[in-house]
Amino acid sequence: MKILSVIPILKGVAPETLTYYASADMRPGALVRVPVRGKSIPAIVTRVDEASSSKTDIKRLAFTLKKIDGVIAEQCFGEAFMSALARVAHYHASSLGPTLSAAVPKTIFENCAELIAKDVGTVASEPKRITPRLIQASYEDRVARYRSFIRESFAQQKSIVVIAPTTVEAESLFGELSHGVTERAFFIVPSLTKKKLLTAWQGALDADAPVVIIGTAASLALSRRDIGTFIIEHESSPHYKSQTRPFIDARTTIHELAASLGASVIAGDIFARLETSTGAIEAGDESIRPSFRQDRTKSVTLVDMSTKKDSETQQRTEEKKKVMSNEALAALMRSMALGRLSFVYSLRKGHSGFTVCRDCGKVLTCDRCAAPMVLHLPRPKVAGDVAERSFECHRCGRVRNTHTVCDDCSSWRLEMYGLGVEKVAETLHSELSDAQIFTMSADTVTTPAQARELIKRWKESGNGILVGTDMALAYLHGASVDAVVIASVDTLLALPDIGMPERVFRLVSELADASESLVIQTRNPDAAVFSFAVSGDGWGFYQQEIGKRKILSYPPYMTLIKVTRHGEEAAVMRDLGMIHEMSLPYQTIVYPAFISHVKGMYNAHALISIPQGIWPDERLVTQLRGLPPTFTVNVAPESVL
Repeated sequence: MKILSVIPILKGVAPETLTYYASADMRPGALVRVPVRGKSIPAIVTRVDEASSSKTDIKRLAFTLKKIDGVIAEQCFGEAFMSALARVAHYHASSLGPTLSAAVPKTIFENCAELIAKDVGTVASEPKRITPRLIQASYEDRVARYRSFIRESFAQQKSIVVIAPTTVEAESLFGELSHGVTERAFFIVPSLTKKKLLTAWQGALDADAPVVIIGTAASLALSRRDIGTFIIEHESSPHYKSQTRPFIDARTTIHELAASLGASVIAGDIFARLETSTGAIEAGDESIRPSFRQDRTKSVTLVDMSTKKDSETQQRTEEKKKVMSNEALAALMRSMALGRLSFVYSLRKGHSGFTVCRDCGKVLTCDRCAAPMVLHLPRPKVAGDVAERSFECHRCGRVRNTHTVCDDCSSWRLEMYGLGVEKVAETLHSELSDAQIFTMSADTVTTPAQARELIKRWKESGNGILVGTDMALAYLHGASVDAVVIASVDTLLALPDIGMPERVFRLVSELADASESLVIQTRNPDAAVFSFAVSGDGWGFYQQEIGKRKILSYPPYMTLIKVTRHGEEAAVMRDLGMIHEMSLPYQTIVYPAFISHVKGMYNAHALISIPQGIWPDERLVTQLRGLPPTFTVNVAPESVL
């Protein structure tokens, strides 16, 4: 007799692991029918144990163990995938149910009975993670290398999987890589219609010849025995890490799945994460050692925008008050004259990032969560509406009208600071009256269709200027952009987070790669990161940053675990103190979150530092898994703030 752990497939219900027994032998990934509340429903088998070895556990159960109703398919998801996912859940101190739900598209999970694989992957005898081969190069060069890898895989009778962090980037890759292999290329992202997704999924499963699967991490559950290579494009993207529980990193899933299948991993980026680069360098294998050379034959100009006092008048000059420098405006005007597209990057949506009282210096903050209020220009919901400017909290959504005064001294003398996309666009409309300005942020674009339409109009304009936040970056590939201006990234360097210099260096590298000329505006021109970025000295920047991390015991020399608690301040501090005791002998610090009050409740973290090579610690994993839902556990977080 076999004891089965299963996850029932119920629409709209969170996955929950249940236990049954069966007389027949089966493997994880099988699809069975189980009785639940008087109904027989399909369920995925996640674990199989021998009843003889579980007799003691069975006797302790507070319920009668029921038998499954039958077997629908001996294998729905591959055993290799299920084995990898179990290790991923363990690494992230999560249970398999939520991890499976996060890894498999809802459409596939609810219709897996219709998607029966005929040849799924089996677990390697000894799953072993292999150091990935790292390709640090321009987007154009990476795509060319990927085409070569696809040809090599097909020649070796192996399938290959290319994963991008977002649907937009996956669409771009599919357009680039499917030429010449259209019948063997399958595009799989969860945003496809149910019919298209199921058709593509089954087609990839049924194909007799090796295939190339191009999509997001949602396609990893598609199990084929012949997968020999996984490519992780834009390896540094934060979109690989889920922003909600159970905070699973898809890059970890790829590595574990490759280990189960005995496949290789290739990571590509303009400048990969330091953790990935260090692994490739310290492996001592010259065949996977990355190149740090960057092309800086194009024009890259650093402009000092600091508001220093004028030596004669002791007043800030009008020139240094400008939102856009003369160099930036000249570059944009040149592109317009040449009939070429241009792009202006702004870090934040809205108009001005924060507002300060000129009388007492108090920053205007949200009365509910204490985050700085952001000024937004009028956004009429219906044509003809008369809307007003407003202050909005990007943390909790609170809105205040602009007819407000300082919360401390009741002064009306409020001054706005910071560059949002709206302020940049407003300035460009004023300075370049003939320019066609297109604005892309979460305020102006709320659906993929709207984004595609906006980008289409920008490209068709011939010489338009796109002003956008991070969400616009994925659309620059293939857009033939002439001039790019970084309006400001100084806020990132001001944040006390370990990855900020790396993020700035990567942003400059990415935008330099996507354009013919780049202008960087900053009020901190002496920051070392700009010196490295302007010259394209990736190796110098890597050595500086990794040296700091080694001295300070930051990743990759430590694994960080961020435990967050939200509630009444006394209860939060008491419970995080318990986490401090629980995590001994590892070092743990307790501190308030960057935004410490949200909707009147206190928000704080306990950051556990685990020395390299020790995580996952079995004892601590068990304890973290047992924490109540009032805690959130994030292993290897993107940010510690």
